[in-house]
Amino acid sequence: TNLKQAKIDKENRKRKVKRFILDARKVSFTQIDEQVNDAIRRLYFSTLRERRKHASTD
Repeated sequence: TNLKQAKIDKENRKRKVKRFILDARKVSFTQIDEQVNDAIRRLYFSTLRERRKHASTD
């Protein structure tokens, strides 16, 4: 029974680690998405501003 229990414990640990890694991955992906979106937004608005400046001088 000890061997059986050890096997079960090992499986449970594996599952916990897997879940932890998956959760960590999810978090980092959403953070990356947010950072990319922010960067794109900033870039877009800065180019808009530049275009408006040039449009008013033309």
